[in-house]
Amino acid sequence: MSVTITSNQQYMTGTLNAQRSVGKGTIIEYVVMEALEDCQKARFNYPYDLYSQKYGTINVKSSSRHKPDVSSTWRFQKTPQSYIPDYYICVGLNEDFTDIRRVWAIPGTAKIVRSHAIVITDSIRGLKRAKKYELDPEPYELAYKTIDITKLPEFSNINVDNFEQYQLITGNVRQGYSPADIIDEYGLECYNEYLNWVQDSKFKKCFNLYNGAICVCSEGSFLDGKFPTECFAELTPSLYPIYDYAFKFTGYYYNGSILKPAMKPSEHKSKIKTIQGIIKLYTIKYGKISIDDLKRELQDKQIDVDNIEMVLKKFMQRGDLLRNSPTEYRSVL
Repeated sequence: MSVTITSNQQYMTGTLNAQRSVGKGTIIEYVVMEALEDCQKARFNYPYDLYSQKYGTINVKSSSRHKPDVSSTWRFQKTPQSYIPDYYICVGLNEDFTDIRRVWAIPGTAKIVRSHAIVITDSIRGLKRAKKYELDPEPYELAYKTIDITKLPEFSNINVDNFEQYQLITGNVRQGYSPADIIDEYGLECYNEYLNWVQDSKFKKCFNLYNGAICVCSEGSFLDGKFPTECFAELTPSLYPIYDYAFKFTGYYYNGSILKPAMKPSEHKSKIKTIQGIIKLYTIKYGKISIDDLKRELQDKQIDVDNIEMVLKKFMQRGDLLRNSPTEYRSVL
């Protein structure tokens, strides 16, 4: 598995390694956000890192001070074909990556920006060349010293003891497990711990519209990078699932209304076929069927249909059903 794929998975799951280059770079992005105060972090895999009212699009670059044969340098790596932002915020640290020594805000089209890197030499001549781009490093150093990385989404699960198991449960939710299924497999205590982890997670929360199972998602994606939007909705103060005392999903609250669980397409087709069968049987036996008869037959079969009149209207539009009176119908055999 490549380093990029591994880092992306760690990024998405909140287990980014703070000692590796990707983890260090992510921390510096938050440091710049804190220091500039007017920044928004771009979504995962965007071509730029931050957006600022003052600087526009920003790519954050960080480098420890290297000491080659002649003079120490900061080398801020980039690729020739990479996106050119309005500004590069380049953060120069000491050799151990423990202190921020220099910070520069360099326009994306400045001559100092080369195809593969921005290189600034720690010498009188080198610093003079970059002097017009230099910023006060103090706010950045303060943010760097006081940042709590466990509160950042990308690092939020690095100290979670049962994280691997929670990932498994999240995968089960994605496959269609209900809360009852999860309790049967992992136990009630583990399920409650999982729910506490979801609640405390820095990621977005979502739930299955069919069975009410809850999980987390990052930037519109599941932890494994897939998010079936037709089945799941984001958990918000105005949209959340409702359960009974036995953890059975009874519906969901949406903008002041309580709605019944959504119906899977396969279940809907099955109900439609059942309704058609009942209507045909009554038409053959009695030449007609009333709405009350149809509702009673569906109730006996424990089939719940929210708006039977709308279903019958669609049958008539397709030419499969005729209406004898406002409350009686017959099938077109």
